[in-house]
Amino acid sequence: MKNLTFKNRTRNFTKNSNGYKFAEMILKGESLRSWEKSKKFRTCYISGSKRFAKYMDYTQDTIDVLEAVGLKINIDFIFGNDAPKGGLTGNYIQLTSKGKRKMIS
Repeated sequence: MKNLTFKNRTRNFTKNSNGYKFAEMILKGESLRSWEKSKKFRTCYISGSKRFAKYMDYTQDTIDVLEAVGLKINIDFIFGNDAPKGGLTGNYIQLTSKGKRKMIS
């Protein structure tokens, strides 16, 4: 998909929202963390420290943007959780081989 197509299909979403930014990063093949070598894109993180920590979860926002672009869940991308006890920070989105063909070029 071209960048113009992505912009046209997501014109109803706020461009500064984290769901939009994460979806754009996924489709461009970028990663939030340079040390992470896996192709899983984490959409949840912890902000703050100690008792002021807060989970920032943008998984559903990112899925909404990806579906608006035309990708289908479990066909073009996979949503999963690989945390041992199912915590929020284990949420990830991964493109399948069919979804990788729809990346922004």
